[in-house]
Amino acid sequence: MKKKTKRRVPLALKLNRLIVAIIFFVAVGLMLISYFVHGRQVDRFYYDLTERAALTVRQNIDPDSVSTLWKAVNTDEFHNLREKAVAANDEQMIIDWMETKPSSYGEAAENFSLWDEYSAMLYQLEQFQDIFEMKSVFLQYDYHGNTYNLADASEGILYLGSIEQPLDAFLDYGDNAYVPATVYHSVYGWLCTSCAPVGWEGEDTVGFVGADKDMNEILEERNWFLLNSVIFILLVTAAGIVCSILVINRIATVPLHQLQEGTCGFIQGKDGYTMDDVIDLKLSGNDEITDLYDEIRSMQTHIVHYTQDLTHITAEKERIRTELDLAAKIQQAMLPKITAEFRDRKEFSLLASMDPAKDVGGDFYDFFFLDENRLVLVIADVSGKGIPASLFMSVAKNMIGTRAATGGTPSEILTAVNAQICKNNSTHMFVTVWLGILDLQTGLLTAANAGHEDPAVRGKNGVFRLWEEKHGFVLGGLKSTRYKDYSITLAPGDALFLYTDGVTEATDTQEQLFGTERMLDALNKPGLRTPEEMLRIVRQRIDSFVGEAEQFDDLTMLCLVYNGRNLESEISS
Repeated sequence: MKKKTKRRVPLALKLNRLIVAIIFFVAVGLMLISYFVHGRQVDRFYYDLTERAALTVRQNIDPDSVSTLWKAVNTDEFHNLREKAVAANDEQMIIDWMETKPSSYGEAAENFSLWDEYSAMLYQLEQFQDIFEMKSVFLQYDYHGNTYNLADASEGILYLGSIEQPLDAFLDYGDNAYVPATVYHSVYGWLCTSCAPVGWEGEDTVGFVGADKDMNEILEERNWFLLNSVIFILLVTAAGIVCSILVINRIATVPLHQLQEGTCGFIQGKDGYTMDDVIDLKLSGNDEITDLYDEIRSMQTHIVHYTQDLTHITAEKERIRTELDLAAKIQQAMLPKITAEFRDRKEFSLLASMDPAKDVGGDFYDFFFLDENRLVLVIADVSGKGIPASLFMSVAKNMIGTRAATGGTPSEILTAVNAQICKNNSTHMFVTVWLGILDLQTGLLTAANAGHEDPAVRGKNGVFRLWEEKHGFVLGGLKSTRYKDYSITLAPGDALFLYTDGVTEATDTQEQLFGTERMLDALNKPGLRTPEEMLRIVRQRIDSFVGEAEQFDDLTMLCLVYNGRNLESEISS
């Protein structure tokens, strides 16, 4: 199944989207806040206007005119007349009746009727209605739980004397009381109404005047403000977006794009990393992008220098690697091989191996003939690892071989070599050595031990056991050290296993040692007859035990099986 690649979104697009979103949400937020604040201001303005209209009319209306009008209306004569006029839909009937009634001025104005006074009152209400831009300005009277309509600039004469049921919004107020601006819904619409009582100071009121403001007009004012705000904010937002995009492109997007090209160009340099590939931009400003440019340039410069140094180091390491390989080959070449001289001898079979922990090691083994019947066996472990141990190993091996060729017992050989090493041992290195001389005719093995591991010997019972004898001190430790010989008699079929501490001290991932018991258990596996089989099984057991752990010491083994001088004749007989 083909892996779906993630869609790449340019940084410029992300930044522009972010700026647009921020400006949009800020603009919308400001618009809502301003609409809310403006709405509150508009409402308060019109509430105050309504109250002011009611109070202004109250101050200018004549209480005597209201009282006279109410007394004329609150009669059975007018009630009967109004019923007939409403039934006939004839306003003139009420007008004619009012013309027969005197005004509040009485005899002072004989030609001025109640109708004339009422008409003047309607005109006055109409003027205030236009001045304050009210839907209506009216005059009413509360009496015995009913509200009687007296005058309304927006109503006809039949309105006079009609009764309205009190609205729920005004139930908390008393008759003919002052009512602040109150918003409510009724059959007359969605209104804001304020009322003020009309009367003489210190006496009962003779009615009240009211002013109605249509709330739809207030809503239209809000909507008009909202529309203008939306248009204004859209224009400001568009201008802000354009300016922000231009500024972002100039101070961020373009410099970042240049940084990207410079960085990618450096990485994709065909001629390797050189100073010509290092990013070189002309950035103005003192901000994080400039700091990033300086860091990238510094990093690329370090990479160029590091690459150049690495090239030299790699060449040097390659040279050292070549020299180490050559040193390893030389060291392996110094160790004896199983040539025909050893392979054709029937008295014994022999095999040895050395696996260094590093390229070269400090362990070594050696075997050679002193004469036709005497075989010298050596295994040693130099302190330390690597090239110094390898050089010390070469010197020690040559000293032991040279001194053994002159004759003497193993203890004499080790004593002489120790004195010689201590004489010029400025590095204070040392070497543990086990040296034995085997008489191939008798099977007598004479040996001396200079601080080395005890050998494992398989005797008549066919079981390997450690042959423990007192050790001497290591070679190179003390100049005056003397060593002692001990002997082991090998019968035909017996075997000798020599090793360094790299075998017994092989460590697994849990820091546990392989140890001599596991080594002996491997050697005592049934069916092992040849040195090849013994070395192979021990190495397999070590590898299985160690697992993924790293080899930290040289691993050297030597195995000899003694057949005896006359083994073939004994077998044939």
